[in-house]
Amino acid sequence: MAEEAQVIEETQVETETVDNSDNEIANLSKQITEIKQKLVDATEEAMRRRKTNERLKSELETLQNKPVEQADNNNEAILAQFKSQYEEKEKAHQSIVNDLVKKNAVNELKTALIAQNIDPIGANLLLPFAESRFQIDEVGNIRIMSSDLSKPLAGTGSDGYATSADLAKELAASQEGQRLVKDTGISGGGKPPASQGGNAGSKTMPDAEFRKLSQKARWAFLNQGGRPI
Repeated sequence: MAEEAQVIEETQVETETVDNSDNEIANLSKQITEIKQKLVDATEEAMRRRKTNERLKSELETLQNKPVEQADNNNEAILAQFKSQYEEKEKAHQSIVNDLVKKNAVNELKTALIAQNIDPIGANLLLPFAESRFQIDEVGNIRIMSSDLSKPLAGTGSDGYATSADLAKELAASQEGQRLVKDTGISGGGKPPASQGGNAGSKTMPDAEFRKLSQKARWAFLNQGGRPI
């Protein structure tokens, strides 16, 4: 009877873990959808701004091509003002678009980490260390950089570059990532069998307490072989 009770309890824990992961994925999917809509809105705004910029450029060209004898003394000031307004608006808009693109990529990475059997809490721990790997190239495409940030990585993307899924596989296979793989109790796959209560050297902590720790304290706990349960 005791063994049956233990099996039932473990099954319930596994079921709750699966439910939590499903909820996490559902929430991420919702966030990604919302961010994609914001990207569409930003694109529409970019088109509107582009028309405004074209008008400003036309006015600039008119002023620049105006004969010297007809030029007003204020032409240079007007040109400088137009140029400054154009550059400021373009810079502000591009910053908004880049932030949305990066946020979408980070959410995709979290979904991919969970798909690699990384616990949602562990995925959140890895994200701050992975965000610097996302950079925007000169034409606005998201690129995943090498660990030393020296160059974009090649991967499984249709354009030959690495994707969020490629980065998730790399992080999951790393030493830090392996500590964050969900413990299913099944040996193999790069993850040790589930620890048994009372084993010497085993370190576990209730998930609620783990969440209260600072980012630095969480990493220290994980680096010592700890595991939130």
